[in-house]
Amino acid sequence: EQSEVSKDNSEEVPGIQNEVKSDSFVDKSPKSRAFVVIAGVVMNFILAVVLFQIVLFSNNFKSNYIPLFYEFEPVIGNLESRSTMISGFSEDTKLDKESFKPGDYVYSVNGQEISSFQNLREVVNASEGGTATLVVKNLRDVSFIREVSVSLIEKDGQKFLGMILTKAGRISYDGWLQPFAGFFHSINVSKFTFTSMGYLISKAFELGAPEIVTENVSGPVGIYRVVDIIATESNTPFSLEMLDLIALLSLSLAIMNILPIPAVDGGRLVFIIYEMIVRRKPNPKIEIAVNKYGMLVLLGLLLAVTFKDVSQLINN
Repeated sequence: EQSEVSKDNSEEVPGIQNEVKSDSFVDKSPKSRAFVVIAGVVMNFILAVVLFQIVLFSNNFKSNYIPLFYEFEPVIGNLESRSTMISGFSEDTKLDKESFKPGDYVYSVNGQEISSFQNLREVVNASEGGTATLVVKNLRDVSFIREVSVSLIEKDGQKFLGMILTKAGRISYDGWLQPFAGFFHSINVSKFTFTSMGYLISKAFELGAPEIVTENVSGPVGIYRVVDIIATESNTPFSLEMLDLIALLSLSLAIMNILPIPAVDGGRLVFIIYEMIVRRKPNPKIEIAVNKYGMLVLLGLLLAVTFKDVSQLINN
């Protein structure tokens, strides 16, 4: 009788264990696990599409300007570019940096409208005396126009404004594109993100300067700084610029999570796809090791980027 009772009890325990085990994530089918892994990515993408649609609708279906440090062509839509956006100042500048704000660009020099960076260099070098008169406009505020008198810097027979200028562009969506502008803009921003990172990484390897990547990537501290600047300039925590930033962050999160990087959703999806192809689970020791060391690398990059953001915050 005791053996029968023991047998009954021993059968009940495994039954309970199996029931618990069948509800765990690792024991679900590969398709179910793949669905769970990509669900967060899809939701981040959908949020970005909705927010971009709101921002574009409010801006007459034109995106905000973004810096273009290489030649970029959108997948769909029309690119409008401006090559004289003020992105910084040289160390020996004679300008009052505080009088400029994000989005300012040089519209004309000495009464001549500027069409390109080369055109600006020619007009500045042809300036008589040691000054030039600039008309500065703002990419975000079309009503903003300001005239500035600049003391030129002369080096090696060349004249300079003391500004760091860059190219900026925005994408406009016309006609039948407008009802789906949020989706198309998400595709364009995704392409811009991938191609930009590829460009930065290739330049870092070409020049042997990994700081090229870290200087153009922001962590939590850098994001907080951008949010603070937007909230301060708009005098409200809720604005179109803030919605645009939230959409960009949500889309960036979706992109990073779907990449085949260890420790993120894309890395886990690689193992699931492997299981679906070979019809057996990968070696758990290998999977755990890949995710563990991948997480260490990601944490190291996060620390490096955070250190850079904090240093910039202190210096500014």
